[in-house]
Amino acid sequence: IDEAATHVTATDCVTSGDIESARGRQSKRIGLYDEALAHYSRAIECYGMFETHYRNAARSHRNIADVHRELYKRDRNPSHRDEGLQHLERAEAIYNLDARHHRHGIGTVHNSRALLLYYGARPGALEESKKAYDLGRIGPPNRDIVLMTNAMIVQALVLSAETEDEEGGDITAARAAAEEAVALAETT
Repeated sequence: IDEAATHVTATDCVTSGDIESARGRQSKRIGLYDEALAHYSRAIECYGMFETHYRNAARSHRNIADVHRELYKRDRNPSHRDEGLQHLERAEAIYNLDARHHRHGIGTVHNSRALLLYYGARPGALEESKKAYDLGRIGPPNRDIVLMTNAMIVQALVLSAETEDEEGGDITAARAAAEEAVALAETT
């Protein structure tokens, strides 16, 4: 990544944003969350110099939300959950500008929101993952099997937790969601 960065001109905002985003993913992968947040924020700034609502900025907002989810899981600070939800709203707004071409992005936002709500012990996680599944199912031209699989994994997680917490969860539904996730994954 550093080698690629040396060949980027100062006016190539998209490539600069992509490099910052890649650096953010690397930092997140090794648990350097503050560094990841800084890279993703710089990526959004770079993309903004190219186009205010550039689709890669939506991905960076979603990545920021995912980092905040990890931080929330670690320290249970509600500000991480809330900030993550705000970034997901921004990502969804960008994707919705051309929703027909960004079903996968919108669906991934729903799955990320479902996980934030799940770890934040807030209602709505199951509904969000169902929205992601429906977006994957509707096409055109083809179903988005990866999106559907991820949605079923989230549904299985949420339904299983409801069963463990004795919140009226249905272990049969959790098992069915997990089995569907495996069946979908096997088709890829």
